[in-house]
Amino acid sequence: MVAQHAALDGWLRAPLRGARCAAPTAGVCAIYCHFLISDTSLQSAAMLPAIATMTAVLPPCSRFGFGFGFGLCLRLLLLLCLGVCPPLVRAATAGPTGHCPPPCQQNLGGTWRFLPGNLTSTNQFDPNQRQPDLHWRAMRVPANWHLEGVGHSGVAWYRRDFEAADLGAMGRALLEFRGVDYFADVWVNGQHVGAHEGYFEAFAFDVTHALRPGQRNELVVRVDSPVEHPSAWSLRKRLIKGIFSHHDTRPGGAWSTRGQEQNTGGIWSDVTLRTGRRLVLDEPQVRSRVDTRSGQVAATVTLGTWADPRRPTPPAELELSFTPHNFSGRVYRERRAWPVGAGHARQSVDIALPEAQLWWPAEMGQPHLYRVQATLRSGGHVLDQRETIAGLREVRVDAVTQQWHVNGKRLFLRGTNYIPTQWLADMDAEAYRRDIALMRGAHINTVRVHAHVGDHRWYRACDEAGMLVWQDFPLQWGYTDSPEFQTEAQRQVAA
Repeated sequence: MVAQHAALDGWLRAPLRGARCAAPTAGVCAIYCHFLISDTSLQSAAMLPAIATMTAVLPPCSRFGFGFGFGLCLRLLLLLCLGVCPPLVRAATAGPTGHCPPPCQQNLGGTWRFLPGNLTSTNQFDPNQRQPDLHWRAMRVPANWHLEGVGHSGVAWYRRDFEAADLGAMGRALLEFRGVDYFADVWVNGQHVGAHEGYFEAFAFDVTHALRPGQRNELVVRVDSPVEHPSAWSLRKRLIKGIFSHHDTRPGGAWSTRGQEQNTGGIWSDVTLRTGRRLVLDEPQVRSRVDTRSGQVAATVTLGTWADPRRPTPPAELELSFTPHNFSGRVYRERRAWPVGAGHARQSVDIALPEAQLWWPAEMGQPHLYRVQATLRSGGHVLDQRETIAGLREVRVDAVTQQWHVNGKRLFLRGTNYIPTQWLADMDAEAYRRDIALMRGAHINTVRVHAHVGDHRWYRACDEAGMLVWQDFPLQWGYTDSPEFQTEAQRQVAA
């Protein structure tokens, strides 16, 4: 149980955003749920830690009109209440030409070059073998390539040039992706900086060693979104894509013997270059703790730092603040020394929040939110700064009566399944807010995100509207039971 708890903690920390958190999520209270799974292909004991554990995140009505249908989930076990939030960065911001000094974030979205085909890195970086520019077409990022008129499955290459600001003698640079479907390999100036598997998880690479500060840089991404052979349906699937690759919900080819005819591949969410002095901060994760008997409120804030992997970085001073975001009230502050170390490290800090305002579902009160800001300083200089929006709450289910309680008060769940789109890049914050308004009009207070992880803007919109979310992990129906797949499934749960 403890191992499963820790693994799900890791997955929720990904900003689904992100990350995943990411899953990426938007500071909504989370419940860990363990489900009895009826699909015979999922009964392997080795698979249960990865596939019999889902995360029910409580922050909406399906365009496809599904009922609330708990379906797979027959038994819920309350383990913990979380608040996990996508980052909002208040550091300086630069466009693709990048002229701001660290700490800074640089949006690398926009128009890239795109070339489908199973080429090799040699075709991209050897001047004698590189494909001529005339073979490359323009491609918007973020986008699913199908939305840009490309009917393709398999490997495709993306590239773009950008100018990076001068990092100075001690600067660090982090390249962040919020979502790539499905496999990604990344090069900066011809140096391979990392690879990733999975469509929903945010991921990042330290690119300090590969960057040319103050000069032109080339970013190349190899994306592979394959089509699984029809023989894999429906008990031998390999890609963890939930509704985006299942035969009766995937875009195109439902129940077709030809397989999927429309592919969801592409760089479908944001790409950002972040720089800092001596280090770069990950997005903070906020876990709230509410004792409804004593009235005490506290939070644990987990911060990740990317520092020089070759040598320890001296300690810094952490400044942590909780400031009301959508209401007026008390500001909470905490200062302490913060060990940094070498490479990528994660640490947590506890902060007491006496008399803090709690987040409530819309029908029970106000969805109070706090802006949580973390700043690391040294020698009077800001090394980096990140912030996120979080709600403070406790959600539990009575093990005997199966009744749900939010902040100690009973709530009867009224909900639906939700698949907003089959193309995640097609949605924006306004579209999500419109859907939530329709749900509210239908007296819905809880939504199951059906068999997929959504875009971070969805979770933020739910948090702000006081909407509860029941979050699936996108590992439904039948999958292969090979050891390699089990390892990858568990990694994605724990990422």
